[in-house]
Amino acid sequence: MNKSVYILFLFVLTLSKNSFTQNYAPAKVVNGDTIITFTLKPMIVSDKLAFKNKKRVKSYWRLRKKVVAVYPYAQKAKQLLYSYNVELSQIKSKHKRRAYLKKAEAELKKQFEDDIRNMSLSEGMILIKLIDRETHNTSYQLIKDLRGSVSAFFWQNIGRLFSVNLKAEYDPSKNEEDQLIELIVQQIEWGYIPVKKIE
Repeated sequence: MNKSVYILFLFVLTLSKNSFTQNYAPAKVVNGDTIITFTLKPMIVSDKLAFKNKKRVKSYWRLRKKVVAVYPYAQKAKQLLYSYNVELSQIKSKHKRRAYLKKAEAELKKQFEDDIRNMSLSEGMILIKLIDRETHNTSYQLIKDLRGSVSAFFWQNIGRLFSVNLKAEYDPSKNEEDQLIELIVQQIEWGYIPVKKIE
């Protein structure tokens, strides 16, 4: 993968200070404990899909292979974002926050550099979508929160060179590819499709 795109993915995998703290869930207090409450929507997940033609079947299997390859990295990014956010919430000094983020970025490079370099561009784009799905922030917003507006603008322009829009939102309700990605992710989460875990 091109070095510029690789660096872009590292920035996406690093922390936005707002990535988790601004997301709220309904809750109630029971016997002094706060319990998150939500309503489960009925979901039908099947390992049998109907497609109009063989070309669509091949497209699905190609996409499925790519989603399975990058899904563990999106999950790991979600874990890291949460743990970094907890740490950063306790650091008040701007200088110490910058030093912490620099150290975190170095650790990410050491851990993920080879894997991310070996991803295809299309796998990288799917990873960006899945990170958006997991963090509820576009890649552009994550970079803006971490590096500022100028860096976000710069990386958006780099992304555009590779037909990647960092401001694009993951939206299965409107985007056909996102619908298929969501179906595949649901199949993974329900145990229909096995994936490797990243330690």
